[in-house]
Amino acid sequence: MNATCLRFVVVNPCSPKSERILALAMVVTLFLLRNTVCYGQDPTCPPGTHEVSRDTVNRVLRCDPDVVTAPSPLSPNWSGGWVTGEKKSVRDALAAVKDEELRKWIVANAEFRRLHEPVNPLIHNDALIADRMALKFNEDFFTDSKARQDNLMAFESGKVLWHAVKDRSVGQNQTFEAWFGSYALEHDSTIRQMKFAKHQQDSLSDLVDWTDYYSKFAYVFRAQALDLEKPQDEKTRQVWETVVRDVRMHLDPLLKTK
Repeated sequence: MNATCLRFVVVNPCSPKSERILALAMVVTLFLLRNTVCYGQDPTCPPGTHEVSRDTVNRVLRCDPDVVTAPSPLSPNWSGGWVTGEKKSVRDALAAVKDEELRKWIVANAEFRRLHEPVNPLIHNDALIADRMALKFNEDFFTDSKARQDNLMAFESGKVLWHAVKDRSVGQNQTFEAWFGSYALEHDSTIRQMKFAKHQQDSLSDLVDWTDYYSKFAYVFRAQALDLEKPQDEKTRQVWETVVRDVRMHLDPLLKTK
């Protein structure tokens, strides 16, 4: 055998404790086979598998924080020049998205682009900007608190999702944008509560994003993605839960289709 063929998988022995057993088992396998791993494509690899380079094996064994093996639905699409450790900060912010389906959609569909541009002090969320299907990370993102990183990741990811689904049909000759636009007007006060709701003592109350539909959608997305604490008042809480449920009901079919 002149190459090691593995199914698409991300292996990181430095991952959270719940994942270490599987990760370490994969590392042992890679270690035993490291001398048979080669570069380039091997025509003997069966469909659905991918070669792993010797460099990747060595990086895994070194606990390289930015190691990614073969392309995978769990591997973000990185672009731009990233400094060691920055990708880990992004992954940690992604991990705060408690809804697994939403988290997987973000990773599978968004481009994670590192910018190296001066930050505009007049724009509160210049640290992370959604631009169509790209999440653009500036220097300030990596000096923000963990709670702020989580909040911005969820909020701006909501804008990326909005761009992907806004023109698609939700039935009754309506696009998602048309449906949400009228729905948001009816539930303006509840969505505003979501904007001010805190995640680990940090809210998005300082953001000026509000008048456009995609920002309002992003606040709802953040509320669900981070599973924000709901209002204590029973009636207000019920309306909050209804808004999250209604938006998700219209969104779910669009997450599963292109």
